[in-house]
Amino acid sequence: MEEEMKIRRMKISDISEIIKIGESVKEFRVDSKVRGFWTKEQLGNWVNSKKDSLIVAEKNNKIIGFVMFAHHIPTGKVTFENAWVEKDFRGKEIIERLVEEGIKDLKKKGANYICGLAKTDNFASIKFLEKNKFMKGFDFSWLHRKI
Repeated sequence: MEEEMKIRRMKISDISEIIKIGESVKEFRVDSKVRGFWTKEQLGNWVNSKKDSLIVAEKNNKIIGFVMFAHHIPTGKVTFENAWVEKDFRGKEIIERLVEEGIKDLKKKGANYICGLAKTDNFASIKFLEKNKFMKGFDFSWLHRKI
């Protein structure tokens, strides 16, 4: 019997699976040289954080989608960090349900607004954000430095 899809908070036990997914998705890279996904330690800290919101969609004990939001408490600003849905499940409004659940969770935690980044040529991501009430602002260049 096929299991219903569940939407829930990410758990420590999900981290290995999330890392495998993240490392396989080239869109999570910040440049062509740096492999761009979170480490086990970073994800562990993030999952244990009471202020942020990491939500997964699961079916048959397999993660089929996730969203990750980082909440800066002093300003109430949330950064929409990562989102992914397995190819076979796209177009079924799973990402919308994940985002909705994340936003509901963040509202309870005092979040005031959310910002998200998309590559300027990633029209699907831009369209998705606009469809979900994000307003397009100025274009910026994303620069990064490891410290």
